[in-house]
Order: sequence, then structure tokens, then C-alpha cells
Amino acid sequence: MNYERIVHTRLFFWVTLLTLVLTLSALSREIYQNVRTKKEVGKLERTAQDLEGRNTALKETISYLQSDIYREKAARENLNLQIPGEVAVALPTAVTGATKQTGALEKSLRKDLSNARKWWAYFFGKSLEQ
Repeated sequence: MNYERIVHTRLFFWVTLLTLVLTLSALSREIYQNVRTKKEVGKLERTAQDLEGRNTALKETISYLQSDIYREKAARENLNLQIPGEVAVALPTAVTGATKQTGALEKSLRKDLSNARKWWAYFFGKSLEQ
């Protein structure tokens, strides 16, 4: 048989073309799968880094919560404890300008007052309706 004659036949052409198309199709699928896998790996690596950062932060928080400094602070704030020789002082709440201003604001929000009277009460803390 003459190889040159086989190479020039239509059957050889179509078989070669079909083989080439199937090979390129399989190759493109593999490339696409490879790209998708690399994206997935990158995403998982970023997630792992985030989790490692959170783990480190939680370890630091645990070590702080187990420290003597935190225990002393928590005992002082939550249990009202004090160091021997230390004196606790409680100060009475004082009426300040801020509380007066809040009362004026409440007066200025009343619906039955005119707008001018509301502004007067808001800025000067007094009402004109005395």
C-alpha cells in the first residue's frame, strides 16, 4: 500500500480532523479545570489565613482573660472588691447644665407650644408660659 495515497484520502483527513478536535476539546477541559482548581486553592488559602489570624487573636484574648491584671479589674468592677488599705469613694450625682438642657429639650418638643417658644426653651432652658 502506498502511504502517500492514504494520506491524501478524504477518510484520513476526517479521521485526523476528528482526532484533533477531540484532543483540543479534552485539553481545553483540563485547562479550565486547572484554572478553577487554582482559584479554589487561593480562596481556601485566604480563608486559612483569616482563620489563623482569628485564632491568634482569640489566643491573645484568652491569655489576657487569664492574667492577674484582668482578674483584679473584674473583681473591682463586678464584685466591688478592693485592695486592703484602699478606700472606695462614691460620689453623688449632681444636677448639671446638661440635665437642665435635657429638660428644656423635652419642653421644646411639646406639641401645644408655638415654634418660637420651642426654640426659646431649647436655647435658654426656659419656657415663656409661666
